[in-house]
Amino acid sequence: PIYLGVRDARVTQFSGDGGIDVDSRYVVAQVKNLRTGSAVPIAQIRDLFGTATHRGKGAALFTSGGISQGGLEFSNQTGMAVIQYNAERGILAGLNERGRSAITWGFPSAFGFDE
Repeated sequence: PIYLGVRDARVTQFSGDGGIDVDSRYVVAQVKNLRTGSAVPIAQIRDLFGTATHRGKGAALFTSGGISQGGLEFSNQTGMAVIQYNAERGILAGLNERGRSAITWGFPSAFGFDE
């Protein structure tokens, strides 16, 4: 199967994965299932970016809630994709430009690699 243009996406193990929930050749993703009105803090976004950079991959954050203002600014500066999801409705919404691009064109185009 292909997920947002990525052919090799796989769910990681629940321990020792550096906080990564989905891994692929070029992109790692973290999925945050939050209460309504909650926002992912900048510290968690920085951790994800650091893990992705260490692995030489792009970073994507999926959240059922929002993202802090500082986290949004950081993700924009670093080129992370931030995507809000609603699992019950099957809806994805990009919270920043790279997130919108990943939803529209897929991660390979959004991050500039060929899958």
